[in-house]
Amino acid sequence: MITIDSNITSQIQKWVDQEKLFEKTVDNFWNCFTNCKKDDPEEFRRDFGDGDESLISLVDPSMALVIYPDHYGNKDFTYCSIRYIVEYKGQCKGSYRAMYDLDGECFDDEWST
Repeated sequence: MITIDSNITSQIQKWVDQEKLFEKTVDNFWNCFTNCKKDDPEEFRRDFGDGDESLISLVDPSMALVIYPDHYGNKDFTYCSIRYIVEYKGQCKGSYRAMYDLDGECFDDEWST
């Protein structure tokens, strides 16, 4: 078993906090929510009724540092993933994840139900 130096995890947490990645992820989720409402209103209504945002919660946030030593020929592709569980009326409706490069810029996201 490997023991990871707590300084490493503290540095990652400090960087995530400085870049405000949890806050950015919440903002990105609401943008995605609005787009889904417009793009597929029938499916949206089936999952979220009238879309009352006060009934939606983002809970159980997590973060992960993902390191690909060789990602399609790109050496050392590393990013940070921030994930929230999406709840509607207290029931799990999936998860939302945003991925950030090491400059703190979101390069992709996904909402899985």
